Amino acid sequence: MTMTLDELINSIYEDTDFISVMQLYKDGEKKRANLRSLIQYAKNYEEKSSADGNAGLGGFLRHIDRIMKMKKDEEGKSSAPSGDYVTIQTIHASKGLEYPFVFLVENNEKFRDDADIAACSPDGRIGYVLCDKRLMRRYKTFQKAMLNEEKKHESLSEEMRLLYVALTRTEQKLFINLKCGEKSLTRLQKLIDSFMNGGSIQENINSASSYSDWLWSVLMIHSSFVDIAEKLDVDYYSDTRYANKDDIFEYEFYDVI
Repeated sequence: MTMTLDELINSIYEDTDFISVMQLYKDGEKKRANLRSLIQYAKNYEEKSSADGNAGLGGFLRHIDRIMKMKKDEEGKSSAPSGDYVTIQTIHASKGLEYPFVFLVENNEKFRDDADIAACSPDGRIGYVLCDKRLMRRYKTFQKAMLNEEKKHESLSEEMRLLYVALTRTEQKLFINLKCGEKSLTRLQKLIDSFMNGGSIQENINSASSYSDWLWSVLMIHSSFVDIAEKLDVDYYSDTRYANKDDIFEYEFYDVI
């Protein structure tokens, strides 16, 4: 049986008698009113988010999580000293805010993988990871593999939206940090090889595992990447398919001690 968000919340209230229990606490009537408001809030969210594909329980929980994080960051900012200071916050918390200068760091952090043993979908499909104790091996069922792929696509879409938020928070200048250590350059070379051997930027985007994969892929189609690749000592040749020469960024190399 498929339920809307407001139906699901209302069902939980009824099964647990949660609203009645709140009456036992201080300010019980206020708590009861807030719980009832949550039903309407969930209904409004589902109606507004259905168009952009964020509807559903997962999208709603992420939405609530973002609101809670933003509230915490706003409370921290209100107690911060006046004058010049640095604000360190998540991309989620920066949504809707702007700053003169923005530093986007830790771009090599891997996107979160779905390591759950079981997975289910809103339409009733269920997938498992089966364990063979004799051979000490694990196997994904076909449904688990399919659900993982679907979830990966949803996750990449969400990460892409977050990256867009991060790139549009600055008023004057955006600073992007990309690591150039041995491990990072090995990954960069794989992206280059995939692109140069008949692949496409879209393929790199779909197979990305971090923000840095996307950022490097964008740099590859800029004319200045030939010089960047030479300084990084990675194999790359100019691709005539792309001739982007827009002077929209500058780059510098730093040794980290």
